[in-house]
Amino acid sequence: MKRETIHTLKAASHKNPIPQAVKIGNILFTSAITGQDPNTLSIPEDPRQQIFQAFENLKAIVEAAGATLDNVGKVNVWLRDFKLRDVVNEAWVKYFPGDKPARMTLQTGLLPEASIELDAVAVL
Repeated sequence: MKRETIHTLKAASHKNPIPQAVKIGNILFTSAITGQDPNTLSIPEDPRQQIFQAFENLKAIVEAAGATLDNVGKVNVWLRDFKLRDVVNEAWVKYFPGDKPARMTLQTGLLPEASIELDAVAVL
């Protein structure tokens, strides 16, 4: 099967030569998604804004592949500060109100201005 690059202007793009996502057959793999605003290309200082923007970016990428968040099977979440987990949970129930995908959340070092990074796998 051929790999297809997915790109949308409704989510921030990478500075490096990395696609927002790739689709192989009916499986979508996103690259790292941050809370970068796709309109200003800046990462908000407020971690809460970053977290909700990251999920909005995920939604835009999944939709660009012709799917919805209901197609997401797994999300990996990396946080600079694990205390932000409650905010992630708020965004989680907003963006996945019904049956939720599997999730792993870890604390790790990120880009200096980033509070969150996530990636996902979806079955289309």
